[in-house]
Amino acid sequence: MTQKELGEKLGGIPQQQIGRWENGKSNPKLNTIQKIAAALSVNINDLVLITNILACEVFFLRTFIFSSVKKC
Repeated sequence: MTQKELGEKLGGIPQQQIGRWENGKSNPKLNTIQKIAAALSVNINDLVLITNILACEVFFLRTFIFSSVKKC
């Protein structure tokens, strides 16, 4: 599903806003998270768990990359 398609399923949320959520520049409200879970046909607890796991992976990857760059 594209950002645009998800935005349409959520009632017309702009693609740019979906992108900001994906990039961690902003966070959706709780009621929007519930709508996202429904639109993706997943349990809200699973959605939050997956989101947290991905955020941790990105954090550790960025930490590794930046610590490697400083050593060079």
